[in-house]
Amino acid sequence: MKTDSNRSDEPAAIVYATIEQAVDDIQYLVKNGLIRNGRAITKAEWPRTKKGGMRKFGFFKPADVGEVVYFFTHGDFRRMLEMANSTIDADAALSRLGLKDECDEK
Repeated sequence: MKTDSNRSDEPAAIVYATIEQAVDDIQYLVKNGLIRNGRAITKAEWPRTKKGGMRKFGFFKPADVGEVVYFFTHGDFRRMLEMANSTIDADAALSRLGLKDECDEK
């Protein structure tokens, strides 16, 4: 059986791909006003259609937005970077996204 010499890099690549998707999601959610001032908007704040229904944003629902924000603000983002032995500064990345790790504040 042939082994791939880059196989040890695969777990880090998966971690980076997951983080990249989460960053893309945050940017999309901020752009569409579903995240304001570093927090997910509430269901009551969710944009409505002219008929009063909840406006659709892809697969995102209010709870989904909260989960994406939670990933970044409660240490999961930082832990994933550590798992990948990343040199990315988590604090700087969170700052650029307009978020902060709430676990650091306790």
